[in-house]
Amino acid sequence: AILVDFVWNHVMWGVDAILGPHYFLEDQQTMWGPRPDFAKAEVCTYGLAAVELFLLGFGFDGVRVDSTKSIRKFPDSCHDAGGAKFLNNLTGLCRRYGKLSVAEDLEDGDGLLQLGGLGFHLQWDMAFFCWAYA
Repeated sequence: AILVDFVWNHVMWGVDAILGPHYFLEDQQTMWGPRPDFAKAEVCTYGLAAVELFLLGFGFDGVRVDSTKSIRKFPDSCHDAGGAKFLNNLTGLCRRYGKLSVAEDLEDGDGLLQLGGLGFHLQWDMAFFCWAYA
């Protein structure tokens, strides 16, 4: 299976000049760039359209979503309902087209793999990853 590594928990520095500042949370920078505002429909629509392009347009077998914790939670660890909804819609898109969805989420909770939760097929295991690539 060929998966695309989808990084939507942050976007590179300077992208706000291209997309506009309205796509991002004010004063919510990550270590890698501005954090998208998942409460805004246009942010989620843009992200889901990108995933759909990778899966259907380019023929990838699935998507590995980088740092899902950073999407479903704010930097202060409070729940981000918009981010959780985005992830749920993303996994629904994958399931609808028979594509694989993998969560890189090291907290191992909040229903990541349950269909009633966020609906991912698999969860990234950091212990295995570190062992395999050490």
